[in-house]
Amino acid sequence: SIENSVISNFSNGNGILVDTPAKVSVIDTVLRNNISGILVQGGAVADISRASIHAAAGGSGIQIYGVTPGTVTTAVISDSTISFNVPLSSGSIGIHAYSTVSNANVRVAVIRSAVADGSHGIVSQAGPSGFTLLAVSKSMATGNAFGFFQSGASAFYETLGNNTVQQNTNNSSGTITAVTPL
Repeated sequence: SIENSVISNFSNGNGILVDTPAKVSVIDTVLRNNISGILVQGGAVADISRASIHAAAGGSGIQIYGVTPGTVTTAVISDSTISFNVPLSSGSIGIHAYSTVSNANVRVAVIRSAVADGSHGIVSQAGPSGFTLLAVSKSMATGNAFGFFQSGASAFYETLGNNTVQQNTNNSSGTITAVTPL
């Protein structure tokens, strides 16, 4: 568990890297001037709450990657903000849910969070053999080249229809599915 911390100036890497099937919580933490803020993979389960991530140009805020066959990497991201040092900087992704390997699944839920000033705001992506499921509710993407972005036949992107996706060059791209809340 990482709580009430400041992690900064990892100019060649991640502020936080979890690459094992562990449970991790990141709460009330600031990550700034790292190439990427948080990278979760390898079957890890992450709870990220009240994080403030100010990523360097070309980096990513929160990455949830499926890279290990036979694992499900999951994250719940709540009440967090991700922004970049250079607006619309190339390659800067706020929240990136991405499976590249067969049977290395990714599941992510985002609620009450905001992503601003990147090339891509909140992304669900899957390679030819990966599977990704991303659900977003009560969140904002603004000032990005792409607000909500979906890519890949096995990348699923669900929204509860209560998000603010405005003032991006392209507010959405790909298949974004509105689901009815229960």
